[in-house]
Amino acid sequence: MASRLGSERGADAGVSGEVEGRDGSGGAEGGARDSEEEVRTWTKLLRWTGYQAYSRRLMQQKLQAWRPIMKPKPIVVFFLTFGMAWMALGIVCLVTNLDLHVEKIRYDDRCEFDGLNRKDAQELLWSANGEGLMCEFNFTVGKNMGSPIYVFYEIDPFFQNYRRYVRSVDYNQLHGKDANGTGASICSPQEFLGGEKNESLPNDGFVNPCGLTAWSFFNDTFGLYETNERAPIAIDENNIAWTSDINDLFADYDAVNFNTVPKYRGGGNLTVPINQNQHFLVWMRVSARPRTRKLWGVIREDIQKDTVLTLNVLNRFNTYQQGGSKYLILTTQSWLGGENYVLPAVFMVVGGIFILVAFAYLVVLALKGYPKVPAWETLSWNQRLDRKKR
Repeated sequence: MASRLGSERGADAGVSGEVEGRDGSGGAEGGARDSEEEVRTWTKLLRWTGYQAYSRRLMQQKLQAWRPIMKPKPIVVFFLTFGMAWMALGIVCLVTNLDLHVEKIRYDDRCEFDGLNRKDAQELLWSANGEGLMCEFNFTVGKNMGSPIYVFYEIDPFFQNYRRYVRSVDYNQLHGKDANGTGASICSPQEFLGGEKNESLPNDGFVNPCGLTAWSFFNDTFGLYETNERAPIAIDENNIAWTSDINDLFADYDAVNFNTVPKYRGGGNLTVPINQNQHFLVWMRVSARPRTRKLWGVIREDIQKDTVLTLNVLNRFNTYQQGGSKYLILTTQSWLGGENYVLPAVFMVVGGIFILVAFAYLVVLALKGYPKVPAWETLSWNQRLDRKKR
């Protein structure tokens, strides 16, 4: 009995020792985990505290920054410098524009149309059955014009910016993708020759290119001569359209049913593939202004002052019903483009305002004295530097 109790006590002691050993190893592992948690907690706390400090400085506008102290003299110098710069630029633009010369000649009221009212002038133009009336008259150049001299025609007013007019064009057709006019109802009322489908006409009378923009193609023509010698002045009508229009926007195909019947005609017709008639390509670039001005050609020779020129015009484009005037314009250009007095005026006005502000500030300073500017030592960042040095 005694031996049995001893063996049981020995076994209990072994078990308890094993349990104590296990408890000791578990305590070590638990302490490691506790220390890791504590480190993470302190890290989060420090990060949060730093974020709070940063956000507090940000919200209170106490972050380190730099900004200029606007003293009276630098302000005056700034306004005077920029004012004189704008004035100088405006003067340069003005002098550049003064070197240009523009000859603007109205021709719709010349020759047989002189003195006629709008109704009579339109009846006279209609009597020509679409062939137009020739008009020839002289004018004198008022200033030396160096080459290149750009020749424009202008219709005033002619509203190419009307929404219906701008939208009345089929670009798939102009690309050569829709020759039969599928879905081209946007071209109405200039979708079919005569206004409706006609099986007796090619392509059932469908107009290609269709639409109001193409239908009203400008068709007056011009010629210039030196009056005394009757020598023609060559006008280069090539390279007046955009290269992208010639190569990409307009396809190489012949027009069909396009302004072929005089009584239905809105303007000129096309006798060559549409991308080869550069006057047509220029016309299809609609004007954003009520005064439509288009490039006709370029004169590549000088014209001297007081030269008498003869303008030969075939007047066919009807503007009499709407009360529009037609002009031929000869102009030189500079690095700023054509004649433009708005740009130099804007530059000079802005420069003048800057200079006036500078002088007004000087007057205020003279009357009220200089404002008090804080001493350099009182600035916040200098005070922090002084504290660190101490």
